[in-house]
Amino acid sequence: MNDKKQLILEAALRLFAAKGFHSTSIQDIVEEVGIAKGSVYLHFKSKEDILVSAIKHMVSGMIEEIGNADAGEQLTPKEKLVRKLERQFEFSLKHKAFIFMLMDEGLVHVNEEMKTYLYDLRKRSVRWAEADIVSVYGDRVGPYALDAAAVLQAMTSHYTGILMLDDSGLDLRALARFIADRLNDAVEGMLAQGRPPLLSERSLFGEAGGQPYGAAEERFRYEALFREARGAVQRSGLDDDERRKWDSYLIVLEHELRKPQADEPVVGGLLAHLRGSDIEGVAALAHRLSQERAEG
Repeated sequence: MNDKKQLILEAALRLFAAKGFHSTSIQDIVEEVGIAKGSVYLHFKSKEDILVSAIKHMVSGMIEEIGNADAGEQLTPKEKLVRKLERQFEFSLKHKAFIFMLMDEGLVHVNEEMKTYLYDLRKRSVRWAEADIVSVYGDRVGPYALDAAAVLQAMTSHYTGILMLDDSGLDLRALARFIADRLNDAVEGMLAQGRPPLLSERSLFGEAGGQPYGAAEERFRYEALFREARGAVQRSGLDDDERRKWDSYLIVLEHELRKPQADEPVVGGLLAHLRGSDIEGVAALAHRLSQERAEG
């Protein structure tokens, strides 16, 4: 993103939060940035286009902040989850006025691009939560990963609402640890009771396996390979524990590759392991990705 476009988006975020979307004009944004009005239309078709782009810009910033939650530190997977949750709460509070403006003015459906983006973002967030669950609990969480992800997202969403509606002075680190502990209670309860999971790939995402990106320009470039690899695992004839093990490797690898900046040692280690798989679709995925990495 060039500097001028970024300045326009950041100015739009400030003005939309302070004045509201409908009360903010293109001229207001131009004056805030200090550029000619025609410059805006070199980058954006309309005010609605600016809004959608501003939301994408904000979400990208959130992903980057959360992704760097453990920068320079050696944290356990659970400690890393706690740090991510804390960063998420901080980000929501930082952008509280803008988020309230979106809800108050009913802008989540301002146009088809916005609806598609938010729908795909919701599916993508399920994958992130699922990857965090697998990272903390490993193979044993197995078929409960999606149910555990739903519990984690529900708690996080509810407490975010409380924080934003009531300046109660909750300690964000303590809140993040509390949620991680309650998540642990839920996961251990599922495992101890052994009842069938409620959520599945099909129930959440349909036959396609849940591809988080709908817009063509944002489509995950390896989605077909991952879909084939997941199908190959299910058709492999392996027992449930083995299938869950390979599924968990694929979840973590896909999560890393979807990040703005993947953890290269993690990706490299996973690919080395997957290349040795006897499951044809899994090995094919690993060899393709390894070859692309080698070619730069």
